Amino acid sequence: MLICLFTPLPALAGAWLRGEGESFLSLTGSLRQAGSAEYLETDLYAEHGLGPRLTAGLAYNDTGGDSGHALAFLRLPLGRRDGPARLSVELGLGAHHRQGQWRPMQRLALAYGRGLTWPGGTSWLNLETALERRRGLPDPEYKIDLTLGQSGGARLRPMIKLGSSHTPGQRLGWSASAHLLFDGPEQVTWTVGLERKRAGRLSTALILGLWRRF
Repeated sequence: MLICLFTPLPALAGAWLRGEGESFLSLTGSLRQAGSAEYLETDLYAEHGLGPRLTAGLAYNDTGGDSGHALAFLRLPLGRRDGPARLSVELGLGAHHRQGQWRPMQRLALAYGRGLTWPGGTSWLNLETALERRRGLPDPEYKIDLTLGQSGGARLRPMIKLGSSHTPGQRLGWSASAHLLFDGPEQVTWTVGLERKRAGRLSTALILGLWRRF
């Protein structure tokens, strides 16, 4: 029922690269409840097109001061770039912290993206697999994330994200969230969503975000 065609670049690029000289910024706050505990998570994500085949970026995450990371990355395309599908590899270096102690971390990710069209508009799909190593933790973490979002055809657009993470010898982690996107002036997009997540313990979060393209 879905015919795969090229569509405009999604706001969160995934497998897509930024155009040369173009930039993107995302600021997100999540009010999370896990049992009787409540805390605020913050995420900052930025990327810039350094050239037609190179995108650089920064990602920062903090979970209420208990843990988080800061990462710089480079994204390069793989294969052809003139069809509906995109394939890219991402290399990241940075540091993670737990209870205030910072240690090095590395990340390697492979992403597949594809534009979709349907009678009501256009959409995009991104599938990403990643391997993360954090110094001080015994094993690497393997991640798979799937995102499906509407990119055109309506002012108010849905987006769904599913994710899983696994560290050998530990319980499988997962997350599922549903979001609504709506455009503001001057290349601004606002997002609101709900997430259910298990990462050691089960939690629920209300997510508010701002995306800005330059």
